[in-house]
Amino acid sequence: MFPPSRPRRRLLALALLLVVGAGIFFARRESVTRATNASSRKRISQSAGAAAENFSASSSSAKKNFADAVAPTFARDALFAFAQPVNAAALDAALPAPTHAIAYVRLNAALITNSKASPFWKKSGEGRVELPLPGGGALRVVIDDSEMLGVDRFTSSGHIEGRPDSRAVFAWNEGFLHASVDDAELGS
Repeated sequence: MFPPSRPRRRLLALALLLVVGAGIFFARRESVTRATNASSRKRISQSAGAAAENFSASSSSAKKNFADAVAPTFARDALFAFAQPVNAAALDAALPAPTHAIAYVRLNAALITNSKASPFWKKSGEGRVELPLPGGGALRVVIDDSEMLGVDRFTSSGHIEGRPDSRAVFAWNEGFLHASVDDAELGS
């Protein structure tokens, strides 16, 4: 074989240099991203730890008040009831939220976890839950579908009764509930 010509050697050297440079660039970029993610996780962890400390410090007397408090009465089929913790100001300060108002609720766990009576496990369209509104009244949500994802974990979807274009999504995991309701006219 013939040895490569000089311009061809220069082109190969330039290509090799570009590949090595790109490799170094992406390796450094990935390490910076990892470091940034690690520092973000550390800040979040510290913030959560501080919030927990603030919560426990501010709620030492509140724990006694919660233990002595009468459980809220839930309206029929109500998913939750509004509640005002004794340490609401401390919670608001420890866990700031990008909102104009914060409302605290207590879940009707019996409605969710009682498998025989739970509206989440009835036939499609038969289960219903009510979502109390802060200003009074309630939204009635029809449960269309539920899927078990684990021992104490499920998701459900449905719609606001009388509004078939609306959407309600519920996610339950080990005692925690996330719910989202969207309607073109009523909003989220």
